[in-house]
Amino acid sequence: MANQSARPAERGRKSDGGFTLVEVLVAVSILTLATGLVGGGIFQSQVVQGPWRAGVVATKEWRNAQSWFSGDALRTQTVDLIDGDVPSSLVTFT
Repeated sequence: MANQSARPAERGRKSDGGFTLVEVLVAVSILTLATGLVGGGIFQSQVVQGPWRAGVVATKEWRNAQSWFSGDALRTQTVDLIDGDVPSSLVTFT
């Protein structure tokens, strides 16, 4: 009889759910590594895309300005100088 009363206690200990400390440490280290890799990849993509995006916007604005200038030049019919200045073949934009 003493043997039978010890069995339920053993069953209770063996059936307790949970993780060992080693399993928790391994799981946390794997999650930390995965999070670091994914976070690093996202950070790198943002760092690389920032200057690239600024260059694309600058190029777009430059092309837009060229388009307006070309359109104005094509629509020009006469050239009038202000206050009778001497004609110039050089135009400088700043």
